[in-house]
Amino acid sequence: MLNAKEAAERLGISRGMIYALAAPNGPIPCQRIGRTVRFEIEDIDAYKESCRHAPAKQKVAGVSTMTISYSTPGESGLVSHFRKAGIEPKMKNGGR
Repeated sequence: MLNAKEAAERLGISRGMIYALAAPNGPIPCQRIGRTVRFEIEDIDAYKESCRHAPAKQKVAGVSTMTISYSTPGESGLVSHFRKAGIEPKMKNGGR
């Protein structure tokens, strides 16, 4: 069995967080004897596995196909893009 410090180190979190995650209020089963809290290694590892996140592959639509061209020499592509869309950009410090 692990004490709170050891369990927290195994999960890479603070001792305060391990107490917050301890049952009955949290998802990690534990044994409380007086003020002592103990955790089974298997329960800590199971909780860690349940937190695993596999990123989903998503294609961002439109980003790779969008092109911005310069219409006026010295004008940025973004400013040109806004003007073509009918939006007059607000310029700071007299910028172009």
